[in-house]
Amino acid sequence: MALIRYRRGDEVADAALAWLKARPRKPFFCWVHFYDAHRPYYLDEPLDPPDLNRAYEISIGYVDKQIARLVDYSARRTCSTTRSSSRWPTMARGWHSTARNEHGLLLYDEVMRVPLIVRLPGARGGGTASDATVACVDITPTLLDLLHIKPRRP
Repeated sequence: MALIRYRRGDEVADAALAWLKARPRKPFFCWVHFYDAHRPYYLDEPLDPPDLNRAYEISIGYVDKQIARLVDYSARRTCSTTRSSSRWPTMARGWHSTARNEHGLLLYDEVMRVPLIVRLPGARGGGTASDATVACVDITPTLLDLLHIKPRRP
């Protein structure tokens, strides 16, 4: 019995977009996981000769296109909402970076340093990159600070 059911990235993005379109226009959390950049690689065309590095690169490019569909939809939706709902940021975080790893067995810098993309309300043009070392626990306080929201104390 297979423990993993593979779904192509376009199927995952289609399901996520359907879910997003059905959501009311208020803040939400949505977790979307793309499996395409994990072995075994399912490519539209077989590589001749077989090349794992090239297969991985093709898979990453494919996932990038699917993520772009979600980000583009989110940006269009945010721009078309009322002023009150457009104050919410859009954020995307990688699970691991562009390193073929075995989820915890190979903790190299390429695995530990993952992308975090934040689109702030009203932001225009290009972004800013930072080499600061942070952890997932830093995301919520950072977003609250950017939105000028004081955290509630328990």
